[in-house]
Amino acid sequence: ATLLICLAVCTRLSTVVILPPFLLYLLLSSEHKWRAFWVIGLTTLLTLGLILGTFWLRSGELMRYDIWGFHLDRILRTRWRMLKIQSRFLRTALDFGIPICLTLWAGLWAARHMRNKNQQPKQASLFNTATTPNLSLVLLTLVLMIAGLFVAHLVPRTTDSYYNALQLPLMAVVGSVVLRQWLGVSLDKQNVRVGKRYTVSLRWIGVGMLIVGMLLHATLQIRAVLRDGILNLPPHNQIATVQETASIVQQYVPPDLPILTFNQHLALEAKRETPPGYEMSIFAYRPTWDTAQANSYKVISNELLLEDLARPMALAAFTEFDLGQIYGERDAFFAILNYHYRWFYSIDHFGPYGDTLYLYVPPQFVPQSPQHPYPSTFADHIHLLGYDLAFTQANGLPVLDVALYWQADEAAAPAQSYTGFVQLLDTDGNFVTGFDNPPCHRTCPTDSWQRGEFLRDEYRLALEGVTPGVYQLQIGLYDAGGTRLKVVTGPFAEEDRILLTSVTVE
Repeated sequence: ATLLICLAVCTRLSTVVILPPFLLYLLLSSEHKWRAFWVIGLTTLLTLGLILGTFWLRSGELMRYDIWGFHLDRILRTRWRMLKIQSRFLRTALDFGIPICLTLWAGLWAARHMRNKNQQPKQASLFNTATTPNLSLVLLTLVLMIAGLFVAHLVPRTTDSYYNALQLPLMAVVGSVVLRQWLGVSLDKQNVRVGKRYTVSLRWIGVGMLIVGMLLHATLQIRAVLRDGILNLPPHNQIATVQETASIVQQYVPPDLPILTFNQHLALEAKRETPPGYEMSIFAYRPTWDTAQANSYKVISNELLLEDLARPMALAAFTEFDLGQIYGERDAFFAILNYHYRWFYSIDHFGPYGDTLYLYVPPQFVPQSPQHPYPSTFADHIHLLGYDLAFTQANGLPVLDVALYWQADEAAAPAQSYTGFVQLLDTDGNFVTGFDNPPCHRTCPTDSWQRGEFLRDEYRLALEGVTPGVYQLQIGLYDAGGTRLKVVTGPFAEEDRILLTSVTVE
């Protein structure tokens, strides 16, 4: 038993908190305590020493960082850390309220029974332990193990309430034991009178309470799953999403060039390499290390990340989660990203939590084919090549995604900055909904375009509350003073807008 629990600790180090109560139980429940003491102690030392000792000998510094620094180094202020722990504690108490109550009940009973261990087993009590003399010790051990894991999951900055699903099997055992004793031994002999003619067994009352508790627990768990975005509705095929994204990557990145991303599954699917150090995804990100230290352990520091970003790479891909983890050099990171790259694609529902993946590329000069070609030219050397159109959902609400394909003239680039607009108009030409946006989410203002440069420019129109019907999709550009740019060539030449197509909102 000692060997197996030590192997479990070596597999997941956070379970080290269960080691003291478990080993103490083995010692107290043994008939030969001195022999058990030496067997347990030597087995623990040898197992942990042989397995974890090899990592310590390889690099004690890296091992210490992996256990402590990685989980704590990005929350520098004690007050912030305490607020995060408090928030996580409250979420955990709500999400696992029912099993926590059962566990506390079992712990209180076990402690009380151990204190009164000389009490006769047949004396009136909620529990009969005549055939299970070590039940109180078993329950108390399990309760201490569960409590230790709850506390351990409060400390790291990377954990959340759902980490405590690890304790659910233990809590199920503890809850089953106390409920079995309550429902199966004593309460079947007790009745409650209902009115003048009927009596109800407390066992059935207990069964009813159990059913209510299970339903309440299921409700709280479903609420937590929906709150944390663990389950996306409607369901999305994440494999298909990664495959589609990989095909986009292959369009922009030659096979011999690497991409910059923490999302290794995307790189593997696209058959593209990543620079050294990114193999362990965001877990390889050590923001506070210097370059020499990061290189020695084949991980990524802020210095290396900014250096790789500034090369620039053929493509950079970051999820919302990745960007939220960037620490210490956020301003420099986004300054380099916006200077060297254009934000071309936003891929919804990419990660396991449904977060968005953003694809950035350096200036492109080989145009990609839009879904719908629509060649036109605006004043100031701006060419429209076509557009993509897709109805989808964002945060459970309907939206219309539009991507415009632009190209600067080969002879001259735009002289000033313009803002693009995409709008839906009703049959009378009235504005219904729209979105204005400097091109590429502000990462490629028109006065930064190079001659012949190709760009993909995204817009998202909210459709919530839009009456079903047929609408006109209108696009255009305007300057800082609000004056719209004239169309020079195309079906709407001499006008200040283009009606791309009709759109049916259902």
